[in-house]
Amino acid sequence: MLRSLPPAGHPIHTRTILQSLLRKDNELTPLKDWLPDQQVFWVSSGTAALTLSLKAVSRGSARRKVILPAYSCPSVLASIIKAGLQPVLCDVAPNGFQMDLDKLKTKIGSDTLAIIAVHLFGIPENVFDLSELTKKEGVVLIEDAAQAFGNKVMLNSSSSLNTNQYLSSFGDIGILSFGRGKPLSFLSGGAILVNNEKYRETIQGFCSSLSRSNHSPQIVFYFFNFLIYSIFYSPYLYWIPQNIPWLRLGETIFSLDFEIGSLNSYALRIGRTLIKDFEKIREAREQIARAYGDGLKNFCEEFVYIPEWDKANISLLRFPIILRSREKRDRILFDLKKRRLGATGMYPVPLNEQEGIPRNLFKEEGKLYPNAKHHSERILTLPLHEHVRIKDIELICDIIEKHLSH
Repeated sequence: MLRSLPPAGHPIHTRTILQSLLRKDNELTPLKDWLPDQQVFWVSSGTAALTLSLKAVSRGSARRKVILPAYSCPSVLASIIKAGLQPVLCDVAPNGFQMDLDKLKTKIGSDTLAIIAVHLFGIPENVFDLSELTKKEGVVLIEDAAQAFGNKVMLNSSSSLNTNQYLSSFGDIGILSFGRGKPLSFLSGGAILVNNEKYRETIQGFCSSLSRSNHSPQIVFYFFNFLIYSIFYSPYLYWIPQNIPWLRLGETIFSLDFEIGSLNSYALRIGRTLIKDFEKIREAREQIARAYGDGLKNFCEEFVYIPEWDKANISLLRFPIILRSREKRDRILFDLKKRRLGATGMYPVPLNEQEGIPRNLFKEEGKLYPNAKHHSERILTLPLHEHVRIKDIELICDIIEKHLSH
């Protein structure tokens, strides 16, 4: 039987959907046990959450520029443009996904409104230095933790910041996403965490004015999507939607055509049910990441970056590797894709080269982000979910070893 591993996400069983329908309690706050003291504003998506947050922090300010990493999700860029602000790209570090701090400092000016710290793949940005820098410069810090829900920052004894906090709680505002392929997926929804009281009233007003999505046709459509997802996420059926070109599974497309609305109550009910199993989901990801790390540890010299897979409190969304050789990356990726093992090249270009962005948005900036360009051409991501078997991990590591040995 044809077997194809999904690249990201986690299974959502039909029984979970039915349990959510039968819930009789009125508690519709999935994050109540995770963030008991935090007021959460729920909206239609993580992209919508970031857009509203940017509109809120720009209200009454003459500053219009927002700095973000040059290698990141195109949806972050779309949110900035949708909010009517000007994006400014900062190159990433030569050996990872964090922004290059020295280059970041040169980007900050009197017209800089905010810096977006993106915790890509669940890997923490340098929240300690960014927090100190933004406070010093009078700039807003927004944490995009869309791929990092549940992760805590590693201890930094030299910082005065409390490290016993989740990512999304160090900036002025934190963004979470619960869409398809995220650490915890309801297939829909985003959340705004307001850590700076200065912006709470404005964001609350924006969210209160959003169109409601509790109409029966919308909920029926959402429920239908959930059923389809729960069936076809199976490795024995995933190949069917994977072979439908117009679905463009695995692609993140730049688009300004996204809804900014409220989140329907059924999605919150689903989330309340799913979050009970989230520690099991995280544990499975951590175990698979350790297995990849152990299987590839003899080839670390071939990698510009490989995750520290034994870090406490960090569960990766995918297992990202940056190879030194673009040619080897391409051959490995081709082989893994041919065998339907869930590997991807993730974002194929830095944001200044992203297809569909407004013309002249980053005119003549092609050579200004060498590290972002380098990483986009050499990145390989491996799947981390409970459908990945020991045999899959062994085969993936064997294929990588074969190409690296040559």
